[in-house]
Amino acid sequence: MRYSIQLGDFQGQIIRDGGRRFPAGHFFTAEAMAAFALPATSEMDFSLNILFLETADGERILVDTGVGQNVGGGEGRLARELRLARIAPETIDLVILTHGHWDHIGGLLTPAGTPHFANARLLMPAAEWRFWSDGAALAQVEGPSR
Repeated sequence: MRYSIQLGDFQGQIIRDGGRRFPAGHFFTAEAMAAFALPATSEMDFSLNILFLETADGERILVDTGVGQNVGGGEGRLARELRLARIAPETIDLVILTHGHWDHIGGLLTPAGTPHFANARLLMPAAEWRFWSDGAALAQVEGPSR
């Protein structure tokens, strides 16, 4: 699913990479859930969206890459949605990674482990790069982002 947008001189699309349900406790403390009268068993729908932009000069930009095709469930649709929009991965010039969580960087590689956006420059905030490049810090990460 894609939604077209215009941001000044930028043409763009919001591309749905998929979604899933998570326990609300992944996002809220027990106190917050109690304040909103949410049962401990509450779940939330979580939508994964990617921003594709094309500048007036024709530069093609992705903001994040979703979870990738190596994950089961209802995610990993970015490659399919790009094909449907006639956007070839090799035509992406720049990938901006907002941060290093799995649901933002998982689409960098194909299922075969090769770069999905082979011709793109990658940008990530320096603090994020330092964190995710630090073996000691990475050892503290739990869950799928590790």
